[in-house]
Amino acid sequence: MRVNFNYEAASTHTAYLVNQREMGKSLLRLSTGMRILEASDDAAGLFIADQLSLVATGLQEGNRNISTGISALRIAENAAGQIFDRLKGIYSRAIRAANDINDPNARAALQREVANLIDAIQKIGTDTEYNGIKLLDGTFKNKYIHYGARMDQVVNVSIADVRAQSLGAH
Repeated sequence: MRVNFNYEAASTHTAYLVNQREMGKSLLRLSTGMRILEASDDAAGLFIADQLSLVATGLQEGNRNISTGISALRIAENAAGQIFDRLKGIYSRAIRAANDINDPNARAALQREVANLIDAIQKIGTDTEYNGIKLLDGTFKNKYIHYGARMDQVVNVSIADVRAQSLGAH
């Protein structure tokens, strides 16, 4: 009995299977746009890619943190602008009341207006908040906004107390 083996056909079939597998990997690389699909493709490259992906995630979260911080500071800025407008109103009424020609009723009316403006300043300073965090009552101190992928990439933010009693209005 004689067993025939076609070595060339077996080699061709093996080469065909290897080419099919490599073509599948190439198509997957083309479709995903990734050069490294698994650790066996480039272990060091995969490690670097994973590290870069981790840094990118940290930077994305940092951008979110910056946006949140900017939103809170814009609210504080707008409220401080409202307080400044009321302070200008108090100033103009004080100048008006300093006129000796005013009668006592006019001065009393101006004093009531000033008291209302002081109450408004107090309310703005007490009630202004972002996500339940008070911004203008003096408790917003040493708040860190983390903006990067590393732990040391932070900005320290503090906002002074701008309520009426801290501004000297009684």
